[in-house]
Amino acid sequence: MAGAGQLAHLANGAEREWRLVAEADAYEAWVIGWPAGGALELHDHGGSRGVVSVVAGSLVETSVAHFGDRLALRTRTISAATSPLSIGVERIHDVTNPGPGPALSIHVYSPRLTSMTFFELVHDELRSRRTEYLGAAERPGDRRAS
Repeated sequence: MAGAGQLAHLANGAEREWRLVAEADAYEAWVIGWPAGGALELHDHGGSRGVVSVVAGSLVETSVAHFGDRLALRTRTISAATSPLSIGVERIHDVTNPGPGPALSIHVYSPRLTSMTFFELVHDELRSRRTEYLGAAERPGDRRAS
């Protein structure tokens, strides 16, 4: 399977692109290319845990935290110089590439992704918009096949 360095071209497109680079029954690993301005809306990982490491460029993650009956947003920049991002089973977040150049990241999920629910934040309330059930050709994050 190809490694991240061999897939750097994924970051040069006009849309997010991804390739599966490793898989087993218990996990999967993806390389995702993010153009400047590329984003994935507020979502969860359907009960999977994950780790995200940026190998080129930078990404901004905004996560939702619950404080009693209030929601708060936490923003973090992830780059090759920062620690990888750990994603717990209940994490809801969005990810964007603020630019100015492309970004390339590696995502490892366990167990393998089977669904993602997408959300919107309206008046301090988190609302589910849709759930996508993912087949191997659709992961991670939208219906466009890799």
